[in-house]
Amino acid sequence: MYEQGKSFDLIVKVKDDARDEIEKIRNLMVDTNDGRKVPLSYVAEVVSAMGPNTINRENVKRKIVISANVADRDLRSVVNDIQKRIDTSVQLPEGYHIEYGGQFESEQAASRTLALTSFISIVVIFLLLYNEFRSVKESGVILLNLPLALLPIGVFLVIYAGSGIIFHDFYNMPAIIAFLAALLTAFLQTRTLSFSEKITVIAKGLADENIITMCLIFLTAGAFSGAVSAAGGVEHTVNLGLKLLPASWSAAGLFIIGCFLSISMGTSVGTISALAPIAVGISEKTSISLAMCIGAVISGAMFGDNLSMISDTTIAATRTQNCSMKDKFRTNFFIVLPAAILTFVLLLILPSNSEVVSVYAKDANLLLIAPYLFVLVSALCGMNVFAVLILGTVFSLAAGIFTGNLSGMEIFTCMGDGITAMYDITVISIIVSCIGSLIKYNGGIDWLLTTIRQRIRSPKGARFGISVLTAGIDTATANNTISIILAGPIAKEISTEYDISPRETASLLDISASVTQGLLPYGAQVLYASAATASAVMPLSGVDIIAYNYYPMFMAFCLLGWIFLLRTHNK
Repeated sequence: MYEQGKSFDLIVKVKDDARDEIEKIRNLMVDTNDGRKVPLSYVAEVVSAMGPNTINRENVKRKIVISANVADRDLRSVVNDIQKRIDTSVQLPEGYHIEYGGQFESEQAASRTLALTSFISIVVIFLLLYNEFRSVKESGVILLNLPLALLPIGVFLVIYAGSGIIFHDFYNMPAIIAFLAALLTAFLQTRTLSFSEKITVIAKGLADENIITMCLIFLTAGAFSGAVSAAGGVEHTVNLGLKLLPASWSAAGLFIIGCFLSISMGTSVGTISALAPIAVGISEKTSISLAMCIGAVISGAMFGDNLSMISDTTIAATRTQNCSMKDKFRTNFFIVLPAAILTFVLLLILPSNSEVVSVYAKDANLLLIAPYLFVLVSALCGMNVFAVLILGTVFSLAAGIFTGNLSGMEIFTCMGDGITAMYDITVISIIVSCIGSLIKYNGGIDWLLTTIRQRIRSPKGARFGISVLTAGIDTATANNTISIILAGPIAKEISTEYDISPRETASLLDISASVTQGLLPYGAQVLYASAATASAVMPLSGVDIIAYNYYPMFMAFCLLGWIFLLRTHNK
């Protein structure tokens, strides 16, 4: 329509009973220029033909979404191949264009954000140095000349984060390859020692009981996760949540289910994979925004990622600080509990005017859910973590066999698959320990501790310093487990000096990493969630989602309040 010099796109609709038969459509009356009314069949040919079952629009323009998953290849190379084939083989009609969105679009936006953030960070550091020395030259020299002992960490960050920026895919470069390059650098720069002496230094570092215990827990937790998932525990846990929670709780319900599922599974990505499609369906059936539904899922996933007894972050945090999971859980839980309550209340209130939807859920078998409850309760009661995980694995396999979901050799296959899934983080833990041993021998850890100590004046400052260190590493690596493993030894030294209990330090590490990871647009959690919305009418980018990740935001405020507002902390 054209009016007063402006054009408007109009969509004309009629009642359903006036268009349920083709003859009724032909007889619809339309106005002519001279004011008369004539049937539609006089001015148009009305025929029955094949077409799309739905018509999607964005900015008033029709849109068709074609989605696909990428396997065994990096995302960037797949998109490049698609673009080449389309450019050479597809001739678009006038007025048509192609946009590449979803996870690819999120990564592009995240890369631009990271590049800008990195530049701003360098500028801020330079300004702080200038404020201290009042000399551009001296500030520049200090900024450009980090101690050589820390060069392996710099090599890792450059390779890992740099590849993400260059190739627009932060998971294109396997972390283990970047760590191997860092280990090689550490070997080459330790020139005062022979090769065998370097191996001796590394062996002493690997002999630490916490490193060995951590690796064994990783593998045992993998066996449990593989067994309970193969038995059907994940599916039945989701079904139980959908059945028990009121339909009016839609977004808040997704958060609650996500909390329980993630604390049971110990994986945020697995939780998101299970719940994100359900969140998309709920959003399509209600007036609740898709971003809020997805944000609720991520919030619930990060709750369990931070607290679960079998989460790799919990394992890394407790073992690097040599504290029990039970003690860490209690301290951690009371810090983040207000954040969980605030998130639930907010998700309950915000969509109050939305339509109520009843999501269909299949029956839930409590026997398949019971292993999760057993592991959670047993760990909280103080049972040895190995005993908890082994008994939980046996319980899961027995439940799977009893229900008919597992049989024969499948019980060994599912455990093997779960253990295999933990290989990367186990090997990374070993390599990081090797790098750390050489860095410590070369004086890098001492220099870093000295630098941090110069800025720390109190236990509160020490706690804040540990949190900032962990968050900074996670921002650079986009991996909360790796950030804890890297920051753990330094945090232990700081906490010992300022008389901070191991359980507090472990909580600081895990919470700081979870906060940062939940708000990174290029983190695995947000990227997985973004990819899950590809089939929606309005797919979401990572930047769209993080604004609704309420729990990590509230968790950050709770952590800062705990650090700065509480006068004392119980040992």
